[in-house]
Amino acid sequence: RDLKDGFDPDHKEEYHNKKLGLIITLEDAVDKFLEDKKRYLRKKSLQSYKSKLEHLSLAFPSKKLSELSTKEIEGYIQDQIHNSKNDKVFVNGKLQKIDRVTKWTPKTVKNARLIFSTFFYWCMKKDVAYITENPVKSIPIHNIRSENEPKDTNIPYSNKDQKLLMDHLDKNDP
Repeated sequence: RDLKDGFDPDHKEEYHNKKLGLIITLEDAVDKFLEDKKRYLRKKSLQSYKSKLEHLSLAFPSKKLSELSTKEIEGYIQDQIHNSKNDKVFVNGKLQKIDRVTKWTPKTVKNARLIFSTFFYWCMKKDVAYITENPVKSIPIHNIRSENEPKDTNIPYSNKDQKLLMDHLDKNDP
């Protein structure tokens, strides 16, 4: 039977990975990807990958990697753009709900798309070969646009606030 399925005694590992690709779940593939990338990525990059990919696997529990479609991934990204549910975050490896709703901004959508695409390309690479095509590649860019405004960050102090701050520092920490 294995010979009919393409088993080649000279390439046992390749055959095993092909068979595994038919049964591996998204969650297991994410775990293997993160384990592999742990050696190469800096801590902050790994956290970004981990956050986006673990949330993706939570959205599709027990889903086989080979069964995940372009339409489902696009729908997931759209759900994050138009989110109305409280966020879930991983704290010490455990998922916890927090009292905040976050909608993906254009930059978050762009970063998530890159992370998902990188993950699926890794799943396609020759020594892994769980899947044969990247489902993110087929999502037209104009289909997943976010109009959500990012939170204001790095806002400079007003002149009044800066004077108060400097006066306080002059008195307490010259």
